[in-house]
Amino acid sequence: MMLPETVLGFEAIGMTKLASVFSEAASFCGSPYPREQRHRRRALTVASELNEEELEDIFKDATDIVELYSAFVEVTKTLPFLRLGKDAYMLAKSEAGDFQEAATRYANNLVIDRSGITIQ
Repeated sequence: MMLPETVLGFEAIGMTKLASVFSEAASFCGSPYPREQRHRRRALTVASELNEEELEDIFKDATDIVELYSAFVEVTKTLPFLRLGKDAYMLAKSEAGDFQEAATRYANNLVIDRSGITIQ
């Protein structure tokens, strides 16, 4: 799943504030949202004001998920991703009840028949 679909999903289940947090995060990659990782990486390079060499140096030793996350944090430290992450966490626990409640409510309103899925 990509970020634009995540935004649409949160909007569909009634978590519009959470959707706007993800939308703000996506905005740093430009519009339309880049589908390829190398294009997103380039967009973050531009947004973080690091040059390609600096970015390569930060990511060169990242071989597992923890190191990749640490490198991402380093690259984006001038961007508001830490705040956005905290906002997303709090909203997932509180908006529309919480994520589980909103998703369950949405799923309970789906009607599945031979012609497809519709929302009541």
